[in-house]
Amino acid sequence: MNSSNSMHETTRVLTKLNQELPDFMSHFSALANTATQEGALSAKTKALITLSFAIQAKSNECITYHVKNALKHEVSREELLEVLTIATYMGGGPALMMAEDALTIYDEMSTK
Repeated sequence: MNSSNSMHETTRVLTKLNQELPDFMSHFSALANTATQEGALSAKTKALITLSFAIQAKSNECITYHVKNALKHEVSREELLEVLTIATYMGGGPALMMAEDALTIYDEMSTK
């Protein structure tokens, strides 16, 4: 798993969708911003929740995006590890494999 390649692919996909579906993507972005802003749950907690869902979806691009977001919210490695256990608990073996990818991406990105 290479976080740089995955982030490049995520950017490519989002750029294409923004060009092809500008109205939809504008609404999707507004939804994402509203859902992840500070509220009863902190933005940091929401970053961890979205990462857990990305693991469940088994999407390396989404995992990379949400690990980057978790780092932006200063998620520690220990916090990440706890979320990986929850994601694996809820998703079983397939989620365990994606959890390892998330940990690798976190370690790559946190040293940059």
